[in-house]
This record gives sequence, C-alpha cells and structure tokens, in this order.
Amino acid sequence: MKSFITILVVSAVLQWLLPYWWVMAPVAFLAGFSFKNSPFIAFGQGFLAIALLWFGYSLAIDILTHSILSKKIAEMITGSPNQWLILLITTLVGGLVGGFSSLAGNLWSNKVS
Repeated sequence: MKSFITILVVSAVLQWLLPYWWVMAPVAFLAGFSFKNSPFIAFGQGFLAIALLWFGYSLAIDILTHSILSKKIAEMITGSPNQWLILLITTLVGGLVGGFSSLAGNLWSNKVS
C-alpha cells in the first residue's frame, strides 16, 4: 500500500510540474525497487496507481474541454464519437507503463540483493 501511495502522489506532483509524460516511469521503478513486495504486487500497485492517476487527469481534461478533442480522436480511430474509448486507452497505456516500471524495479532489487 505504501508503494501505491508513493507512486500516485509523487507521479502526480512530477507530472503536474514537468512537461514529460514518462516521468512516472522512474518513480514507479524506484518504488518497485525500494518497497519489498512480490513481483505480482509490485506490478499491480504500479499499474493501479498510474492508471488511476491518468484516468483522473484525462477525465478532468475531458470535462474541462467539453470532450471536444477526445470525441474527434475517437471518431478518427473508431468512426464513432465515443470519448470513453480514448479515456480507456489512455488509462490502459499509463497503467501498463507504471506496472512494468514497478515490476522492473522490483525484479532488479531481487537480483541485486
């Protein structure tokens, strides 16, 4: 649980301050390295923390912009203006990057120690 909260809070602050989308990957890696969990738990916590963060950010942007951009992108990809598909893809991509980064840190810490 500490790993989840650490990844979520530190990534939220850094993604708000820095213009890089990938800044959460080193955070998840370091959390996976620092907190001694099983590899499955490390992946799950990294995945859920970043997926929740990116879903929240993308939903907030979607609400603030009245879904203009997400509807256009969804229509280009699927042919229908369903912005929830774009939010789901965004959440999944962020979650996978966070999960695999945390897993890599965890496996590296197991290899080192």
